[in-house]
Amino acid sequence: MTLCILLQEELLKELDEIHSADELSVMDMFHSIEKTVKRMEDSCNFTERILEHGNGVEVLSLKKHISIQLLMLLNNIPHPEPSVKIEFHTDTDKFNAIMKMAFGRFKRPDEMNRVSLITCFVLYLTTSGDCI
Repeated sequence: MTLCILLQEELLKELDEIHSADELSVMDMFHSIEKTVKRMEDSCNFTERILEHGNGVEVLSLKKHISIQLLMLLNNIPHPEPSVKIEFHTDTDKFNAIMKMAFGRFKRPDEMNRVSLITCFVLYLTTSGDCI
């Protein structure tokens, strides 16, 4: 296989791993939100039943308990902020320089300084300079 295909497969595998991790994170947040919604619905239903069927003494005796439970629910509402942004970064200048070195160039016979491709590549990587 060519180097480009191997690199492509490696990057696609990495992307798949990132995607899977993000997907699990979103699913966990969704599950947490579902549980909170269910608790709120149950609390609202209980409060409605007390108000509909309870007498004044019962409502007053449970008011503090119901208020505390509703405040606990409100304070424990999940605030999901999923981070599912994926970016691919590349250094196009370095890529272009490496491509120029890999494909070669024309040299005139009168050029005195003949640097081999490997030496040029090593110099480029170690000094981040341009030897072309």
